[in-house]
Amino acid sequence: MGQSSSNDSIQNQIKQLQEELKFLKALMPSASGLDEVDQGEGLLPKLYGNTPNPFERFTTIRYFVPDKGHQRISLFIVDEKGDQKMFLDHLKAGKQKMLIKDHPLLPGIYFCSLVLDGNIAETCKMEVVKNNP
Repeated sequence: MGQSSSNDSIQNQIKQLQEELKFLKALMPSASGLDEVDQGEGLLPKLYGNTPNPFERFTTIRYFVPDKGHQRISLFIVDEKGDQKMFLDHLKAGKQKMLIKDHPLLPGIYFCSLVLDGNIAETCKMEVVKNNP
């Protein structure tokens, strides 16, 4: 019995370390993704989506908004029924990434929309999966 308990403890520690590694990787700048904007996308707004996806505890949403002309930049996260779940307002223009962690989202499918001055620029699909402690 002591051996099994020890193995379970080690497995739990490994899982926690793997989650922490995912979290740290999500914070690191990516060579792909945001840098592509400078290579021919022009000045069009772009929602790169979120990584990891699906996610449990955290995800990073990447987007690009040209610096000029936008008074209000927002992200809406809604569920499959269209009910608004999260709203992040007055975001910065330029190449940005936003970490979402310790969120109130239940497991399910969500849609993240980049909204500029009241108009939806782009939408991507996100999936929250059940956290298995």
